[in-house]
Amino acid sequence: MGLGKAAISGDTVLVKSKEVPNPVAVRYGFTMNPANANLYNKDGIPALPFRTDDW
Repeated sequence: MGLGKAAISGDTVLVKSKEVPNPVAVRYGFTMNPANANLYNKDGIPALPFRTDDW
């Protein structure tokens, strides 16, 4: 897990992974201490942890 790649396009985060050819949901910084979180906006402000599913 966590081996995918991401890019920002406008206000959308595009994700891909060789291990998950057709992702249906994304979780980012989804731990108690997301020390390796590395998603920032253009002003250098880090993104809060999020998820796109509600399972």
